[in-house]
Amino acid sequence: NGERRLPTSNPCRLPFPRNVRDHILSASKDGQPDITEETSMGGVLPDWMIERNIRIEPFAAQQSRPGAISYGVTSYGYDVRVDRRFKVFTNAHCSIVDPKQFDPKSFVDIEADFCLIPPNSFALAETVEHVEVPRDIICVCLGKSTYARCGIIVNVTPLEPEWRGRITIEISNTTPLPAKIYA
Repeated sequence: NGERRLPTSNPCRLPFPRNVRDHILSASKDGQPDITEETSMGGVLPDWMIERNIRIEPFAAQQSRPGAISYGVTSYGYDVRVDRRFKVFTNAHCSIVDPKQFDPKSFVDIEADFCLIPPNSFALAETVEHVEVPRDIICVCLGKSTYARCGIIVNVTPLEPEWRGRITIEISNTTPLPAKIYA
């Protein structure tokens, strides 16, 4: 198919598009890629690059928080928090969930330090953090394993380059029991 691959002695064996490989190889010595912190190869950013390249307000440094759900920068990510306002979907009024036209009667607004999501239901919440993604980075918001082990799933949400704002997170309770989500 005409694709060249990086030499097998290279520790980074991902097949990059030709323009990225050629850029890396043209800046290399002896045919080996010169991988530096500024080389954009599409990967997971370490904590120091997240702090430097992605604006997050308020930014929480990595630290131990006994008795609390962890948040803040991690080795290769940032754990956001949900704010105190939730929209919990309910069947109390027998409304239909229509993605083209939400019926305000299909959810209940809750403002509290935690939210109980009914069994097999879901809620919407915004993050405490305001995020500004630079032009050359794409972010992906995933659920925490702390919640996933309890049957609470967060929809995968991409944050496209140059996106700015608070992230709206959809939280699903897949269990037959009410689930507690902490703000």
